[in-house]
Amino acid sequence: MPCLLNVEEAVIPVDDALASLVTRAVEHALATVRPGPLLKGVLPDECLVPGALAGWQVSVTLVDDEAIAELNETWLGHAGPTDVISFSQLEGEAFDASLPAEARLLGDVVVSVETAKRQSAEYGHAWEWELAFLAVHGVLHLLGYDDHEEADRGMMIDMQEKIVSQVSSF
Repeated sequence: MPCLLNVEEAVIPVDDALASLVTRAVEHALATVRPGPLLKGVLPDECLVPGALAGWQVSVTLVDDEAIAELNETWLGHAGPTDVISFSQLEGEAFDASLPAEARLLGDVVVSVETAKRQSAEYGHAWEWELAFLAVHGVLHLLGYDDHEEADRGMMIDMQEKIVSQVSSF
């Protein structure tokens, strides 16, 4: 299964419908998005076409603000919570083409449910949609996209909206 969804159940109740939405969004991103420029030179050319990483695994963990703030401080040096953090498993690793796709781990995405709820209120849409939107944002980073420049950020937002809209009824 390409999307491994982990939830801190004691802190964040997530029902089957929400888990399914996040999983569908992540898997749809993996199945349809062409790996981005940051993966050129990391992966062989045959992996740089849309859907080439569809069988690869991504771990998505839903946490609260306290947990993501700790990760943000520890790994990125930023104080306080953020909405989503991605950890690539391709950085510094030699690509092993002998592994079957289902044994390849693209990386980990951590999303704050509390931040998703706050942001959804600001943007005026369902928090479940925002949660899927943020999970896809994290996956796009794993797929080699960056949002440091305004044009790149706009492209990522467009991709996220398209992907979530295709798997969501919100």
